[in-house]
Amino acid sequence: MTVNKAKRDNAVVCVLEAGSQTQAFDYNTVDEKTAVIISNTHASDVSEVTVKAGNGMRSSIGDLVVTVNAGETVVLGPLDSMRFKDLTTGQITIEISGGTTTLNVIAL
Repeated sequence: MTVNKAKRDNAVVCVLEAGSQTQAFDYNTVDEKTAVIISNTHASDVSEVTVKAGNGMRSSIGDLVVTVNAGETVVLGPLDSMRFKDLTTGQITIEISGGTTTLNVIAL
């Protein structure tokens, strides 16, 4: 997934990704400065979105599982690197099931 970097007092064109079943993105920003925007564009199906726990000090809290109803857009985050980042790969993994979605990762 493409990480869209916000710029202070400026506008940035965001890249939207198609919501495939499993996606990962590099978490290479300041801690808790990354969020994921998820839009469920399906007319009736619900999406279940899981941000997988990584292997950092707070990974024992577990996965973050969110339901996104048909037609809804949600923001997940800011995401804690010590809970969600895989320290070996430097990535955060998101799994999606259900409705059709688009994803957008924003680094603040």
